[in-house]
Amino acid sequence: MRNQPESIIPSLDLTGSALWQALAVGGLLAVAVALGGSSVAGMTANAVLQVAAVIAIAATVAQPDPTPRSSGERHLLILATLFGALFVAQLIPLPPALWSALPGRQHVVEGLTALGLPLPWMPLSLAPDKTVQSGLSLPAPVAMIVMIGAFRRPVARAAVLALLILMVLSVLLGVAQVAGNAQLYFYTFTNGSSAVGFFANSNHFATLMCLTLPLAAGLVARWRSGSDGAQGASRLFAAAVLLGIVLLGLLGVTMTKSVAGVGLALLALVGSAVIVLPGLPRGLRLGFLAGVVVVLIVVAAAALNSGIDDLTTTDIGGGDLSRTEMWRVTAHAIGAFGPAGAGFGSFPQLFHLFEDPEQVNAVFANHAHNDVLEFVLEGGIPGVLLLLAFLIWFVVRVASVWLVERRDPLAQGASIAALIILLHSLVDYPLRTGAIATLFGLCLALLARDPAGRSTDGAPVAAQPGRHLSA
Repeated sequence: MRNQPESIIPSLDLTGSALWQALAVGGLLAVAVALGGSSVAGMTANAVLQVAAVIAIAATVAQPDPTPRSSGERHLLILATLFGALFVAQLIPLPPALWSALPGRQHVVEGLTALGLPLPWMPLSLAPDKTVQSGLSLPAPVAMIVMIGAFRRPVARAAVLALLILMVLSVLLGVAQVAGNAQLYFYTFTNGSSAVGFFANSNHFATLMCLTLPLAAGLVARWRSGSDGAQGASRLFAAAVLLGIVLLGLLGVTMTKSVAGVGLALLALVGSAVIVLPGLPRGLRLGFLAGVVVVLIVVAAAALNSGIDDLTTTDIGGGDLSRTEMWRVTAHAIGAFGPAGAGFGSFPQLFHLFEDPEQVNAVFANHAHNDVLEFVLEGGIPGVLLLLAFLIWFVVRVASVWLVERRDPLAQGASIAALIILLHSLVDYPLRTGAIATLFGLCLALLARDPAGRSTDGAPVAAQPGRHLSA
């Protein structure tokens, strides 16, 4: 029997229901990246994403004979459920004697008393409409978690491939933006002199570039291992794809003028190298090393550029409000509101109450530029406990995908991508955008899969002998 001619493109094994599942996941990713690029603007676009996510969850749950979930997936869904329950709890009306006794509510009591009004029943949240709006951002990442966990394993690889395509389109759009096509900026409040792609904020565009690199490395590591039927020329094709993605990612980050983005790009390159370099030919190894050198040069140039300050300074609307000042004010607010928190989404309404009146200007801070501080302010002790539970889950899952004998390169790439998002959240708010939140859900879903190689399509993850990273 004659052998089939070798295909240069590795097979994704998308047959039957897996093809439709891949289209569903890829479609949700496309909607998220195209419409979920802003945390405050584009309410209609975000609503489309939210509706699409709810439909995706319902359709996935309604599937007959659902795939048994791993313990990591079950624990992740429990955490997501508890997070949603916290939003609901903040909206439950409380009697006057209870809510008025909570820390930080005195100014509300004084205002109602000055107007001669009786104290009404009120929820814990001081901005219930914003809490509802914040809660509506949950379905998109949850949908990605539910879908990846329920669908066949090849669908996850197809999802990463779809993300690579979206990243390439975003870079091309960014190139057109910096070339002077002002009509290609989709939001009124944006970084008009930088590449932003489908986002409003160039920092969040940089996050997309950085998190894509380790996921691409994970996909190529599978192709290089031959576990996806990749042989010979197709392996070279996969390696060339990775090199192209790296170069495009570095180009995209450079066009954002984001110092944080450049630093995270270095982490993305190092993590990607750990995953894929042992299986690449010498020429492409040198390409990776050259990419690291490029990032270091850009970091040095950014540091010497008088127009770019350090990570503790941000230019918001032409003002001089620094990150350190926002963090100081937020920490003060945390102390005032104590264990109960102020309610998710309430930060913009509360920030001005704690500013120094002598330093107040026209600059408006919509977020703390440190999501941990903002989360603690809005969620209180329940939020802190939930955050700690998530971080414990995250550390356990990262250890499970890196320390086991049978490794999944996609899960390894997802761990680095998720870490990039979490680290960026210490100086910004990428998870407040629907696009990054959805991609974070994808990373967590890949990370939650059984590290022992459970496969819903009967194809076990290959062992990883010696120095070669394969799956």
